[in-house]
Amino acid sequence: MNKIATTISTIAAVLLTGACSKAVVEQEGSAVTLDYTVSVTEAATKALGDGTNVDKMAYAVYDGETCVKTAVIDEQEEGKFAFQPVLYYGKTYTAAMFAYKYGAYNVSDLKAITKSADDETADAFTHTETVMIDHNGDLYVNGIKRDDQTSAHAVTLTRPVAQLAVATEVFDEMAQAGASKIQVGLSAPNSYNAVTGTPATAATANYTSTVAELGTIEVSGKPYTVVSCNYLLPTDTQTVTVKVLKADDTVIRTITLDNIPLVANKKTQIYGNLVKGELTFNVSINNGFNTEIVEKPVQ
Repeated sequence: MNKIATTISTIAAVLLTGACSKAVVEQEGSAVTLDYTVSVTEAATKALGDGTNVDKMAYAVYDGETCVKTAVIDEQEEGKFAFQPVLYYGKTYTAAMFAYKYGAYNVSDLKAITKSADDETADAFTHTETVMIDHNGDLYVNGIKRDDQTSAHAVTLTRPVAQLAVATEVFDEMAQAGASKIQVGLSAPNSYNAVTGTPATAATANYTSTVAELGTIEVSGKPYTVVSCNYLLPTDTQTVTVKVLKADDTVIRTITLDNIPLVANKKTQIYGNLVKGELTFNVSINNGFNTEIVEKPVQ
């Protein structure tokens, strides 16, 4: 599974700065800086779905409902990020993080993140936890005292999105049939609350992309070329319609599949011959981005 690890360490006390609102946090003891280092743990292979699209991270720290620190930070080097919120000893805060590709999301409010892209650039990772440092310097995460030192506290960011890939058996046949675009129609949320970890209500949506060789998937030893890839916020099982279009939007083939799941941090892959042959397609569900695929035939 593609993961982002966050290491937290505490250093010398400093004044509270960079608040995202004018609210003043009452001091309960001295202030302390909590250093976060965020990194993409997998190699930057540029394979489909490896997380290497990510180049920005937004974070916010909340004291109750009040946001006391927020910012969007750049990738520093090789998928690594760092930020330093200043907290007060003895107080419990909620820290939310959301890593993404620049331009793919509007992150001005981490409680209402909206998607600006639906193609392969919309991969994203998130994590939320409560943190408290007591007056002895011990770190509590989600109310539980950590045995590890605060300078080596590891946190894993996971995808709040599902990957929906459409793959064809022979890519050259797409050009021969005049296929230019893939349109995917379904219901999916368009906003996400990174603090509570919940998406908005699903709404009808159509995503159209230009046919391109985006990578390959392998099922039962047979390769298929991915020609459309979307990252979508999860919903209940639903009907997905895939249309293969010419440049002038003439429909070459319409494929309708029922009971298709979109599950956070899982892949749903629709594969078969998109432009000829019998109208039979398979759907595979990958329970993790690096685990074996379970196949489900769909007529």
